[in-house]
Amino acid sequence: MTMTTFDSGREGLIDLLQGIRKGDIQLPDFQRGWVWDDEHVRSLLASISLSYPIGAVMMLHTGNPDVKFKTRIVEGLQLSTLPEADRLILDGQQRLTSLFQALNTEKPVLTRDIRGREIQRWYYIDIEAALNPYSDREDAIISVPETRQVKNFRGEITEDYSTPDKEYENGLFPISQVFDCSSWREGHQEFWDYDRDKIKLFSQFEREIVKRFDKYQVPVISLGRETPKEAVCQVFEKVNTGGVSLTVFELLTATFAAEDYLLRQDWEQRQAQLNHFQMLHGIASTDFLQALTLVASQERRRLAISGGTVAEKAPGVTCKRKDILKLTLEEYKTWANAVTSGFQETAKFLHGQKIFTARDIPYKTQLVPLTAIFTLLGDKAQNHGIRLKLAQWYWCGVFGELYGSAIESRFAKDLPEVLAWAEGGSKPDTVATANFTSGRLLGLRTRNSAAYKGIYALLLQDGGPDFCSGIPIDEQVYFDDKVDIHHIFPKDWCKKQGLDVKRYDSAVNKTPISARTNRKISSKSPGTYLPILQKSADISDDQMESILYDHLIDPDTLRQDDFERFFRTRESALLDRISGVMGKSISREGISSIDYSLFSSDWHPFLKSLSELDGLAIASGSNIDEDTDGSYFAVVARGERIIHLVDGNMPSAVATKSVLEQSSSTVLLVTHQEPEVGLASVIFALQETTEQDSVVPITDDTELPNEKREPKVDFRQLCVNRLSSELGLTLLPETRTGYVSVDNSVAVICTISKNYQVSGHDSYWFAFHPSQKEFLQRYPKSYVALGCGAPEHIVLLPFQELVSWLDDFWTTEKEDRSYWHIRVHKKNGLLELDRKKGLGRLDVTSYSLSSNYR
Repeated sequence: MTMTTFDSGREGLIDLLQGIRKGDIQLPDFQRGWVWDDEHVRSLLASISLSYPIGAVMMLHTGNPDVKFKTRIVEGLQLSTLPEADRLILDGQQRLTSLFQALNTEKPVLTRDIRGREIQRWYYIDIEAALNPYSDREDAIISVPETRQVKNFRGEITEDYSTPDKEYENGLFPISQVFDCSSWREGHQEFWDYDRDKIKLFSQFEREIVKRFDKYQVPVISLGRETPKEAVCQVFEKVNTGGVSLTVFELLTATFAAEDYLLRQDWEQRQAQLNHFQMLHGIASTDFLQALTLVASQERRRLAISGGTVAEKAPGVTCKRKDILKLTLEEYKTWANAVTSGFQETAKFLHGQKIFTARDIPYKTQLVPLTAIFTLLGDKAQNHGIRLKLAQWYWCGVFGELYGSAIESRFAKDLPEVLAWAEGGSKPDTVATANFTSGRLLGLRTRNSAAYKGIYALLLQDGGPDFCSGIPIDEQVYFDDKVDIHHIFPKDWCKKQGLDVKRYDSAVNKTPISARTNRKISSKSPGTYLPILQKSADISDDQMESILYDHLIDPDTLRQDDFERFFRTRESALLDRISGVMGKSISREGISSIDYSLFSSDWHPFLKSLSELDGLAIASGSNIDEDTDGSYFAVVARGERIIHLVDGNMPSAVATKSVLEQSSSTVLLVTHQEPEVGLASVIFALQETTEQDSVVPITDDTELPNEKREPKVDFRQLCVNRLSSELGLTLLPETRTGYVSVDNSVAVICTISKNYQVSGHDSYWFAFHPSQKEFLQRYPKSYVALGCGAPEHIVLLPFQELVSWLDDFWTTEKEDRSYWHIRVHKKNGLLELDRKKGLGRLDVTSYSLSSNYR
């Protein structure tokens, strides 16, 4: 059996207009005002005079207690009391209002001219022109001003139909008389002294024109009383192509108005509050209702389950259109203030992530679930650990690019899953499934991409000091200096070099730069503009290097105008940064290939053919430094010779080199970068035999091309000697970085770093590995010694103290390894450790072995 919620048929135009006059047919309050212009009205009247179709109208029968709308009468109608409507016009308002005002009132029609200005018009039919088969019917429909007089530019009356006699004289029939023309007919006959030709003419006019209005049938689609509210919304959106778009907000406004609640006024007040935050300027009424519906549905579910309903049968968490329309006024009043506060907390959170404007928000849609989360977490959202989880969830959504489609379903999953995660549950699906691949960086070229905006925000988080001023970019600087995303290697320069537009126009070659600095850069190469910027702002080489490192840029690549090496190092650095905020490893397949700059041009054809072989395997290592735990590949090139470091069981790199210089079975090539700034090394391996090579770490003795390491001859040993003296023990090597006392009572991990200048002060970078933690746990007393540039400057941290701080440190997690970042700053007479955003630095001055800090 076929079941429908609508009927279709035909109704007389005269009956429809009579229903409007009596108030039986009205408009739902969400319908826009009548806006048809004079030309549209004339064309409509002409169509009916010819019995041409004017399209169907759609009506909704009232009486459904779940579908209540505030109603209003059709414009032009005046009633002393407003009756209950029997039907509401969903589609056809413009046509029915035009016809009602023109045919059923004794007042001029309120319409607009071609310029959109409001005017009032009377409409006539030119009798002779209408009966002329060769005349255009629209030309026979006459529109005149409310005075019924037409004047020229000098104000002189050129046409006058202000009295019935003048209508008779000019043969113009007033359309407002079309349903009852008897009195006009009598006047017309009397005026023409019952002239037979005039009587015959008007009789023909009645038969051929007037009767068409009287007999005109309009197709009507009627939606039954049982039609649900969401269907009304959907139907209106589909059929009302010529009108304004109908949103759930408009429908809910009409629904709440039936209960004397002014939703629009309430929203406008809340919107004014939210607009105090730049990043919330784009929040629409529907966004607010979605967030509120999420919260209300989550609370319904919670109450049902706490009341004994099994989870499978409890109401679901949702925010689709049909669910918003089911929102009750009581629920709205209950949650509106809390959701408003939730949006404000969301704005503060975005500010903390260095997102300052609505334009810079990666996904505006993601603010809906984020607001719902803040609303229901309440004060718990201020917990540091929970806030870190929210940040990870947020960035997984951004870089996983998960909020571009099917968003309502993801909203409904996110809210309960993130709330549960905050209470110690498992990771939400957004965090677990988010994925970012290295190849995606090349596709990030404009603000249309959420991930592109995400990278921009991460660079601002890192300070992103301006190339010229050196001032870290905060909100004030962002707006005052008109900071935006600009090319590092200028576009014009790249074009002249014949570089691939996909690479130089990608996010890898862009960074936050002030408008003033970008003008100075112009189309100059980095090697040209850096000295200019430094001179104009009195910035030293060390200071500029520090600025560039904060932008994840290798300074040497810019000074040497080496785009290829710049691209590889920054590409890898950006991937590391994205990996950090997502809390998961990123596949490096497809990352930039062989570093040809390490080899003379004679090698290039061979290297190119090597890179194209199917047997080429790619592996990646990160932070290949003196603290590597043995799980890394490492390759260097020296002069014209490829040196391959393999076999983790070998006692030293020197021995490894000796073996490899006698072997040609395997070739490995590397793009090596400064490890201390967190850049990865990418290894390309080609196996020419079936024999598998194992891997050893790079040691302090390893010679690397173009390295800027300080001499490390015996640096670690000098630190160990100092430690032995301070502790009154003899420390013997157990691993490359691990040392143990003769009686096995004390163990030390000794790790070392060169000095880096950051914002004018000394800084040192270290990595602490799980394998080192496990090593120290085996001994009753243990320490971690941080050699800060020289054996005279050692920070000796008790192991148990360090363990208690590890959760506060930034981490890198990859599929096969992980480690904690330890960064020491020497500033204003203090030694401090970096911690995660919002925690501030940790003072460890008291742990220094230097007399300067005791």
